[in-house]
Amino acid sequence: MAGTLTVQNLQGPSSGSNANTVLIPSGQKLYAPGHVLQVQSTNYGARLSSTSSTMVAVSGLSVNITPSSTSSKILVTATVEGSSQLYYGMFWQVRRGTSTVIMPDTSQTLSSRIESYGIYNGDQNVSITQSATYLDSPATTASTTYTVYVKGQSGASFCLNGTLNNADNSAYGQVGSSMITAMEIAQ
Repeated sequence: MAGTLTVQNLQGPSSGSNANTVLIPSGQKLYAPGHVLQVQSTNYGARLSSTSSTMVAVSGLSVNITPSSTSSKILVTATVEGSSQLYYGMFWQVRRGTSTVIMPDTSQTLSSRIESYGIYNGDQNVSITQSATYLDSPATTASTTYTVYVKGQSGASFCLNGTLNNADNSAYGQVGSSMITAMEIAQ
């Protein structure tokens, strides 16, 4: 029997093993629009260097989340650290499956490539960290994967989570890590 219970306050018992706690039994869901229902996060600390000029998935830099409702939003945040060969950029983007989720500002170009956020180091081979956030509407209750993809500009050398040697563009030094987080927001 469905119905509506109207109360001013809801509180748990003041004593016992679950004192001051309101429990939602296993198998039941609390519907509260705007609240975070779950958080999935991956921190990737391995160094990856390449000269790929096409976007490649970083297999260790992805996160799976299974929305509890088709109306849920997924707040995706990614932080990527990397460097590239002098005067070139390392590009990155986040995809849901094979669809691009986090897109660039299409008014900006670098070598006429507008594919994703770019990490460009100018005159020095230094590591730079960038972050981006996107509110996605996957409209599914199936397991959903968000993955970071990377590439170098025009086939130039780049390094995720490290720096490049100025002399030969080889990777050296572990300078940090990259991460991706997905949060389900009830609607």
